[in-house]
Amino acid sequence: MNFLVLMLLSQAQVSTPQPEVRREPPKWEVFMGFQGGIRPDTLGGGGGALLGVNRQFFSWLRAELSLGLGAYSQPVDVLTMIRIGARFEWPTQGRLRPFVVVNFAHQHEAGWEHVLKDPVPVVLGLSEHGMNHRSGIETGLGLTWDLPARKNSIISGRVGVKASVTHLLGVGSPRYVDLTTLVGLCF
Repeated sequence: MNFLVLMLLSQAQVSTPQPEVRREPPKWEVFMGFQGGIRPDTLGGGGGALLGVNRQFFSWLRAELSLGLGAYSQPVDVLTMIRIGARFEWPTQGRLRPFVVVNFAHQHEAGWEHVLKDPVPVVLGLSEHGMNHRSGIETGLGLTWDLPARKNSIISGRVGVKASVTHLLGVGSPRYVDLTTLVGLCF
């Protein structure tokens, strides 16, 4: 009889609901993006793709690094884009997060004829054939949406969109206006 009572008590303790532990939001995000836009000063259109990573330091601040490759017309050229900066997110309890981004922008620009002669060094910015190095600032507004995550998953998804303006110094079109779609994995 005592054995039966102990067994029932142990079952009762096992089935007692445990308080749900709230998981902390993911600190890291690895993302990719596809962008399209124009250079309003030369009316040249184009686009590109980028890969990036960011890390949350406060509920409102993410440090961000992204690398991209693109092509534009008027004049026709290939771009290697490097962006380092910060994403300032509006701290919300929901899954929708508006943000402002401010980045240091650096670009390697070369014509297609130079890319065909020396493709890898041109993309890396190491070629001596017609390379144009320019730096400036990128600012933008965006919105991300955290995808629903599985209950015990350590990885979640995020999608978003960002509208940005990049202003570069030096020889070439000074401004780029882009719309970028973002897809990220958070952990």
